[in-house]
Parts: sequence; C-alpha cells; structure tokens
Amino acid sequence: MLPVCYGVHLLTKHGYVKSVYAMKKIQVLFPEPVLERLKTISAVDDRPVSEIVRRCVEFWLDRLPPPEKGKKKKRFPYFDGGEVRMDPKRMREAIYDDTP
Repeated sequence: MLPVCYGVHLLTKHGYVKSVYAMKKIQVLFPEPVLERLKTISAVDDRPVSEIVRRCVEFWLDRLPPPEKGKKKKRFPYFDGGEVRMDPKRMREAIYDDTP
C-alpha cells in the first residue's frame, strides 16, 4: 500500500515507487530532548530527520477532521466596558477614596 502523500508517484526500472514532491523549506525549533530522540530514531532507521518529521506530520494531519469550508474562525472573546466617564486626573483619587 502506498503512503498517503502529496506528490507524483513514479515507478522506477527496479519496480520501486518514488515520490516527487514540490517542497518548501521551513525552520522548526525543537526542545533538546525531542531533538535527541529524533536523532536517535534517525540513526537507528538510517533515515534523515526531515523525513521522520514529514511522516509524523502527515500521520498527525491524517487523523484531524477536514477543515470546514466557509466556516468563520472563532473570535477571541472580549468585553466592551463602554467609555470612561471620569476625568483621568481624578482617577487616582477615586481609587484610593475610602468613602462609600
């Protein structure tokens, strides 16, 4: 079974499937422990870290529900308290005033 990926699958003369991708380079920052685990897996599997990361991302994305088209993004909730009704010069005095 071929992996789910975005690209063109080519059959080589030896019968292997080769995928050709149009890739873009990005920079990703990992904490040291995660990077060490990636490097260990890379050495054991004899694959580059970039391939392991790509496969992990594809695996994760395949499990997410597809985005709904036309659905609005959730907006961050906010509160509009209206306009300030006190002279800014009197605010400090009003804050520390002990009278009810």
